[in-house]
Amino acid sequence: MKMHAVTFTLYNYSQIGPTCVDKFRPIAYYSYFSDAERRAGNQKNSQYSGHVASSAASTFFAVKVYSDYHPEIGAKKYLYYTIAAIPPLVEGYFRIKALAHFPSDIAIGFGVGALTDILVPQLHKIKHQNIGVGLNFAPTGNPEFALRWNMRGNSKKLRNTFSASTTDFSPGF
Repeated sequence: MKMHAVTFTLYNYSQIGPTCVDKFRPIAYYSYFSDAERRAGNQKNSQYSGHVASSAASTFFAVKVYSDYHPEIGAKKYLYYTIAAIPPLVEGYFRIKALAHFPSDIAIGFGVGALTDILVPQLHKIKHQNIGVGLNFAPTGNPEFALRWNMRGNSKKLRNTFSASTTDFSPGF
């Protein structure tokens, strides 16, 4: 599913994931454990909790899709979102108890999972709002990111089109 692809792309390749942040797990700070356990290779990827992000992704996605298909539930959807928060928070509690993550790691994982999986279904509704996002090729042959806004139902009007070449964007590193 796209929601897990987005969640784990952020986990694996973003500036806040363990690929870019070398943050020791809590177990590394306890002298109770042997040096071999504290210095194991997997002890430098505490930031952020992928387990909690995945759990939040699943539960929040289910509530988002259900509430989109059943608008008659009204304000009950907030109760459903509260219930959806329980599994990732319980998982986060056990990850903290296992000395695998700090509470901040759990909070970031929860936020990433919840936000991406509320936004992914919302982005699929864009086509119904006269907005289009896509990858096009410029006349020069270069790929470009395009955002089209259709004000009057006629997407062929050039004055309502915005596009920027991907060469204009620098990755920042």
